[in-house]
Amino acid sequence: MELFSENIKLFTSIIGIYAIIWWSIEHFTSLFEFIINSIKPYIKCQCKRTLQSQYGQWAVVTGATSGIGKYYAIELAKKGMDVCLISRSEDNLISLAHDLGRFGVSTKIIVADFSQGELIYNNIELQLRDLDIGILVNNVGTHEDPDQFDKLSHESLWRMINVNVGAITFMSKIVIPKMKIKNKGLILNVSSGSQYQPTPLLALYGATKSYTRNLSLALNRELVNFNVKVHLIIPFYVKTNMTRYLNVPDKGSLFSPNAKVYIKSAIKTLGNCAHTSGYWCHSIQFTLFTTLPEFVRVFLTQNFHSKLRRQKQKLLKSQIKSRL
Repeated sequence: MELFSENIKLFTSIIGIYAIIWWSIEHFTSLFEFIINSIKPYIKCQCKRTLQSQYGQWAVVTGATSGIGKYYAIELAKKGMDVCLISRSEDNLISLAHDLGRFGVSTKIIVADFSQGELIYNNIELQLRDLDIGILVNNVGTHEDPDQFDKLSHESLWRMINVNVGAITFMSKIVIPKMKIKNKGLILNVSSGSQYQPTPLLALYGATKSYTRNLSLALNRELVNFNVKVHLIIPFYVKTNMTRYLNVPDKGSLFSPNAKVYIKSAIKTLGNCAHTSGYWCHSIQFTLFTTLPEFVRVFLTQNFHSKLRRQKQKLLKSQIKSRL
């Protein structure tokens, strides 16, 4: 009996140690990876290969004219990559392409409204046909203001599905065959911290970002033998048009940086890991947030989105009063 008791203690100790190790890996890997990948660019002995030699001459950026997409385009141009900009606003595309000219790179613009669904992809594929695409930044995204799922119109639901799910799916489908042939390439998919748990009042948006996560991690494994990387970047709140109801100044804040600050940080991790928060403070947020049970995260998320919803309603009421 005493021997049996000792064996039970040993077994439970092993199970406990195993659980602690994997819990630590699950919750602290993102923070450790971000620290390591932030240090890498400053190590002098690091390989000096350019992005062009690693992946290819052209970067393609969707949702390129504002926020995260715009600053990815700028940072990639600074590094000498030619940039193809895709967005629905021709005027904004022309303006950004002109601005990128100061870095001495070539640019190409494609006007496309991803909310239109499959109709746009034949033209995009045709226009990308002759480019040596090294990097695809799947950035384009949209969400509705926080509200109950059944209150959203059919048009809003299809727009979110076409933009958040359709774009990453079909843009990846366009570039992967050529990347596999030349045995190099990088696809960067912009997700969101909402991928980690259900997001009441932004239910569909959170679900589309879970799709982004699963597709990215699966493709990264699928394409490893072809030397094609799929990099998932997972920002929490960044001050952009999509987070306009946050009470954050335009210059951003510690936990909600503006897009320029965020991308200056995130670009350092480019291609160095399968997934990252991209910003040191977001990595800390991720580490702390995901240590909570899922029901607690869902509760906190719902309360936060309820607050944003009230702010939106308050703003609308004040706008109506001002017109009277």
